[in-house]
Amino acid sequence: MTSSCENEFPLVIEPSTYSLVATGNVSNSGTAAGEVDVSAQWFPVGLEAYTATKTVTVGPGEEVRVPFSEKVPTKVMNGMVGLQHGDQMCDVNITPK
Repeated sequence: MTSSCENEFPLVIEPSTYSLVATGNVSNSGTAAGEVDVSAQWFPVGLEAYTATKTVTVGPGEEVRVPFSEKVPTKVMNGMVGLQHGDQMCDVNITPK
């Protein structure tokens, strides 16, 4: 199983809903289905990372897109607005169950 985070600045913020967004891509190159926790992390300036987790099952040979849209406190959103181009915006990790 592999994962990636496809979002780049400034796509981590959805202004109309004031949410942090990310899309994880999970690929299974094995021969059996697997259940994994997909965790998205955002990195607001001056604050701890903000994390959201979803559990998905990925069949053999499948690639699954896992969208996240998280309502966050104003303090977290302000930290995200403070990021500069080139800063790490978000990361997606998977943990087999």
